[in-house]
Amino acid sequence: MNGRLIVLSMAVLMGLAGCTSATPGTGVAGNPTTSSAETSTDNTSSSGLAAIKPCDLIDGSEISQLGLTSTGPTTGSGARSCGWDNNAFDNGLGYTIGADIRDHQGLKDTNTVGFSFIDDPIGHHQGKQARETTGDACLVVIGVTPTSRVDVSANTGSADINQACTLANQFAKLIEPNLP
Repeated sequence: MNGRLIVLSMAVLMGLAGCTSATPGTGVAGNPTTSSAETSTDNTSSSGLAAIKPCDLIDGSEISQLGLTSTGPTTGSGARSCGWDNNAFDNGLGYTIGADIRDHQGLKDTNTVGFSFIDDPIGHHQGKQARETTGDACLVVIGVTPTSRVDVSANTGSADINQACTLANQFAKLIEPNLP
């Protein structure tokens, strides 16, 4: 249960602020006076993400084959999200996977506070891997357009960040072919 809470917290933190720099630990909050009219420009139609439902990023046969249970779709912190659990993994310690579609936030808008980043291209998309600097959560950020992205997060019950990053990367590679 604690791993799920960390992944949800991480998703909220990643969506709260945009950054102007990719330097770890120097996130800069975006303009808090931006109106909803300004942020509702239709970037989704040009990116193709608008037609994608986050829970459809992993298809039903893959969900079954991987022993996943969907925690269902959610929205919040600038993202349309879906999560999956595998409670049988690693002798019952399990893992949690999350996918956040960010229709109006590109790679450059990723909050870097509390994470160290490395370049991690996924398929034909630009990407970055983010390791939590004081925890065990890992995130793979896939750039779809300069103003849109998909975040794939992983957390394990064993509190092993290397295992979490392996899972986040595995699922990012599974999700990437479904992206425009």
